[in-house]
Amino acid sequence: MLATAFCFVLIKAGLAYAPPFLFAALRLGLAGLALVMLLPLLGQPLLPARRDWAWLLLLALASAAFAYGAMFSSPGLAGAGLAAVLGNVQPLIVAGLASFLLKERFTPAKRWALVLGFVGVSGMALPALAAPGGLGLPGAGLALASSLGFAVGSVVIKRLEPPHLFTLIAWQLLLGSLPLFAGWLLWEGGAAPRSSLEFVGLLLVLALAGTAFVTAGWYWLLQGSDLGRLSQVFFLVPAVGLGLAVVLYGERVTLVQGLGLVLIAGGLRVQALEPRPMDRIPRGDP
Repeated sequence: MLATAFCFVLIKAGLAYAPPFLFAALRLGLAGLALVMLLPLLGQPLLPARRDWAWLLLLALASAAFAYGAMFSSPGLAGAGLAAVLGNVQPLIVAGLASFLLKERFTPAKRWALVLGFVGVSGMALPALAAPGGLGLPGAGLALASSLGFAVGSVVIKRLEPPHLFTLIAWQLLLGSLPLFAGWLLWEGGAAPRSSLEFVGLLLVLALAGTAFVTAGWYWLLQGSDLGRLSQVFFLVPAVGLGLAVVLYGERVTLVQGLGLVLIAGGLRVQALEPRPMDRIPRGDP
């Protein structure tokens, strides 16, 4: 959650050096290559099984190319804090998909947690949406599209529970970078990034910590947990994202946004108090 929240601040900083599609493509490509190099150490095959390729293409398009392309475009049209808010309403989307496709129970505690989280996120986003010169529909749509792409990926991975999980993740990232490179050539004119050690540092942190580590860790956790319940931690990402945006960019947190944070915390507390069976340990080594 901490790494995910920090990514929005790093993305906004890096967009001064590279266009969005190229930046996103480099992030995914480097993360995928890093995981491929680790596969022998993890005892995983270098290539996915033939039966997984159809699902792999869906993951690459939805939760890699689509989600990351939208994510990298949204901070340029919004403040880093607000992009973190709208880009992490995954619990709302995941709850519906998991209930319908995975037959997960929609308990009263989960329902109240989602309601409080939704009201909290809406309250945090409302001031910026209503302000003159604030986030417009394009920025809001891109941030929400990013959430949708990541939610689809989580549901697919939870449904598959593949035995060679890290192989699937590595190739998802590598293949997902290809449409973004194509978008860079077609819509961004192949504009080269500005040469800078700062940009290289931002890119490496985003690729290794913010993508390879976060994606592998999240998908591994999904193997042994209730998806709808676990995904609600993403309601905390806006809190950290807004805090970082205040410190690094001088963005202001309004009273309504502060109340939104309280509601989100209350929703997570309600969910935490619900009695539940112990989660099983995910298969394979982390």
